[in-house]
Amino acid sequence: MKIFELFRKNIFRYIFFLILFLVILVIQVYYLSKILIFNAKPDLLLICVFLISVHKGVFFGEISGFTFGLIEDAFSGCVLGTNAFSKTLVGYFTNIFSKYFQIKDLPLKLLLLLILYYLNAFSVTFISFFLGKLTLNIEIMKNIFCGSIYTLIVSVFILIGMNLLSNVLNNEE
Repeated sequence: MKIFELFRKNIFRYIFFLILFLVILVIQVYYLSKILIFNAKPDLLLICVFLISVHKGVFFGEISGFTFGLIEDAFSGCVLGTNAFSKTLVGYFTNIFSKYFQIKDLPLKLLLLLILYYLNAFSVTFISFFLGKLTLNIEIMKNIFCGSIYTLIVSVFILIGMNLLSNVLNNEE
C-alpha cells in the first residue's frame, strides 16, 4: 500500500512538472518576446534547468537542459541543437558548482544564474557565429547584458515564489 501511494505522489509530481514546463515554454516563446526590455527577454528555460539541476542532480539537469534546449531550438528558429548544447552545459556546470558550494542562499543562486546565463548566451552566440548565421557586433553584446539583468530580476521573483511554495507544501505535510 505504501509503494502505491509513493508511486501515485510521484506520477502527479511528474505530470505537474510537465504541465509547468509547457506553460513556461509558452510564456517564453510567445509572451516574453512581446515584452522586450532593450530588445532582450529573460530566459525562463535556463532558470528551469538551473532549478532542476540543483534539486535533482546531474542526470536530470543535463537531460532537462538538452530537452528544453532542443524544444527551444524548434520554436525559436535557431540552428537545431544550439540551445540544446548550451542548456546541457548549464545543467552540467550547475552540478559542478553544487559539488563545491552549498547553493541555498539567494545571492549565491543569483550569482550562479548570472554566470550560467553568460555561458548559455556566449555558447549560442559563438556557435551561431561559426556557422555563419550571425555577425558579432556591439548590439549583440548589449542584448546579452540586458538579457542577463532581465533574467536575474525575473529569477528573484521565481526563487522567492518557490521558497514560499516550498514552505506552504512543507507545512501541509
